[in-house]
Amino acid sequence: MEKIKIGNDIAITWKLYVYSAAGLGTLDKSQIRIFVKNEYDTLEIVDFSLEDNVVSFIFKAEMQTRIGIYELELTDRTEGVRNICEPHAFALVSHSTEEAGDTEKYDKDGNYIVKLSSNVLTVKGVSSDAAIYARVVTLEKRMTEHDSCPNTPITNAEIDNLF
Repeated sequence: MEKIKIGNDIAITWKLYVYSAAGLGTLDKSQIRIFVKNEYDTLEIVDFSLEDNVVSFIFKAEMQTRIGIYELELTDRTEGVRNICEPHAFALVSHSTEEAGDTEKYDKDGNYIVKLSSNVLTVKGVSSDAAIYARVVTLEKRMTEHDSCPNTPITNAEIDNLF
């Protein structure tokens, strides 16, 4: 988890994976909302881009009011309401001596960089299809294994073979 001194603009990119019974899907920007949350506040990000299921935005310094751990949440209203969360996305700290994370800290505009590639799986229309549901459970189990042992990456082929 990146630790960033409060008061820096932060460039965030968040890769999301959307699967349906038909295979790999895409998010619709008009149907999603993005939030940055800490234990006290929930801030909606209204200025974001979405390309190839990668959400990108700048978490501006003026929006940052508290130090602590932050999470990202995406609400997708394409089919009902589905919330996707990336807990422990980054932490805001009070002093630059507490900063820790990637050596490539800043983008060309001087924004601190946080890149996230979530092991997030959202499945549309699986409740009526037991076979797809079983594949989802298998993939979620594999993603949990990956989280506990990150040296065993989940490949795109492995995901595609399940669907």
